[in-house]
Amino acid sequence: MRAEEEDYLTGLPTRRGFVRCFGQLPADSRVTIFYVDLDNFKTVNDVYGHNVGDNVLRSVAHLFACHPDIALAARMGGDEFALVSTTILQRVQTEHLMEDLFASIRGVQEADEAFGVITISAGILLNVPAATELETLLNQGDAAMYEAKRQGKSSYVFYDDVEARMRVEHEMIEEVVSALDEGRFEMMMHPVLDIATGKAVQTEVHFVWQFRNGKNCLARQFRAVMERSGFIRSLDLRLFEQLCRKVAQNRELIDGMPRFSLIFSAQSLFDDRICETLMEVVRRHGLSPKMFDCALYETIFGRREVQTIIERTHELVALGFSISLCDFGETFHSTKYLRELPVGILKIYPEYYKTLLASDEKDRGLLRLIIGSTTSLGTYVSCGELDDAELILVLQGMGCRGCEGPAVVPPTTLDKYKEQLALGKKRLANIVL
Repeated sequence: MRAEEEDYLTGLPTRRGFVRCFGQLPADSRVTIFYVDLDNFKTVNDVYGHNVGDNVLRSVAHLFACHPDIALAARMGGDEFALVSTTILQRVQTEHLMEDLFASIRGVQEADEAFGVITISAGILLNVPAATELETLLNQGDAAMYEAKRQGKSSYVFYDDVEARMRVEHEMIEEVVSALDEGRFEMMMHPVLDIATGKAVQTEVHFVWQFRNGKNCLARQFRAVMERSGFIRSLDLRLFEQLCRKVAQNRELIDGMPRFSLIFSAQSLFDDRICETLMEVVRRHGLSPKMFDCALYETIFGRREVQTIIERTHELVALGFSISLCDFGETFHSTKYLRELPVGILKIYPEYYKTLLASDEKDRGLLRLIIGSTTSLGTYVSCGELDDAELILVLQGMGCRGCEGPAVVPPTTLDKYKEQLALGKKRLANIVL
């Protein structure tokens, strides 16, 4: 297995490794897929630190990989895992398998205090054809897993359960609309700082959906469901409207700030009126398009209509918006189009660069080459989700110019943004010096 296909922390296949391994299954076979997420993992990191969090990930990965009914286990990123059973299972057998996993987690809880809050939620696809498009299966598993978390965590949901699927596809949209109407999407700032100067070069805007029960999740965690339902375009515009409204209401706080960057979906870019619509929103609030950046996930360049996306990015730049490319290296679909894309900032996929840095000098050389080649195109290269100060120095030595993450500035609200920026600049100066 190549380095980029093996997770440096757990030894399991990465998402890319999972895709390759899954593709080797017999096309006429049926498999059961478990899309698993660790509940309360962020709490472990916050309370006990990232080293303990890493140990939790290793322990869970070991439990999954060693289960006799699991033929393939992979870490898909963060605290999400995909498990595959190649045995034809009855529903009751699948339920027993999940109970085994719950029991294994409880066993570790009893032996390790830090594990006490960890449970798992899973979405299950029962006996599906292995020949089905993998991205479709993963989206379905993700949707069912989200429903399990929404029901209260430490549970599982079968995607083929019609009632559960209806809740995922329909009730979720209704709840998102209600949350938008009631102001339950909180805007969090994630600044990208220049490593050399400490100056903020961009402000990533992440929206957090606050549930009525006090729990919350990042918008990215349910975007797959929104895309499949077609509601993603409305969601993109509603969030952009909220961003513009907040910026207009807090002009004194945003004076001198860099562009605000918000993710837009491929479906939004396929809308012939998207440029016109965004300009209407900006003007309605008395703002300028030069205050905003349209961020795109690299995965959208795996679509057939890539040329439409490229043309739309040029139209947006001509109006004054800028373009960022996020999670470069997750699939490398965008590589062949980089010369055509008007990308201002390119952000390397965190799992990818961390995997290469944790490997040997050859893989580090590959990362250095990637940073150097994209920089040669006039693109500003940044790495995000940095929680280790030492990595900032290593990446700077490889030519990376920007950084984002809790090691410099933790996610912050707009009212505390300037204060946190000042602290982050000092923190970064101490790291670099």
